[in-house]
Amino acid sequence: MKKVLVGVSSETTDLWPVIYALNLAKRVKMRLFVLLVLDPRERRLKKEEYRVDESSIKMRLEALLSEGRSCGIPIDYHIANGSYKEELIQLIQNKEISLVVLAMPTAAPKGASEGINDILDEIKLRTACDIEIVHPRGSVQEK
Repeated sequence: MKKVLVGVSSETTDLWPVIYALNLAKRVKMRLFVLLVLDPRERRLKKEEYRVDESSIKMRLEALLSEGRSCGIPIDYHIANGSYKEELIQLIQNKEISLVVLAMPTAAPKGASEGINDILDEIKLRTACDIEIVHPRGSVQEK
């Protein structure tokens, strides 16, 4: 059975990678792992409104996972505190993940796409899994 990991950060507002993976799991026999990373450094840097966003993303994510489980999809849900990149890589290695699905940041401050490139490079260097990048619906990539 294929093992697929979807990585979600608490600063993410985009759940398209989760929706993509759930739709894939409906068609292909696979075990879905979902990792929500809460970075404690972010809490110190942001104001009280951050906690509202964090609970909102967590509630939306858990609702999607509940819906997926009701369709018979085997889902393992993990919450971690720390570095998004390190938590992703650790779970990939520990669970022998064969595919990781991540979101491409859009309309983010300059440097956010460089952050995703750093994560992708580390995953390629330290693991043997495939990577799929999901772009939000309606996004247009500039060349």
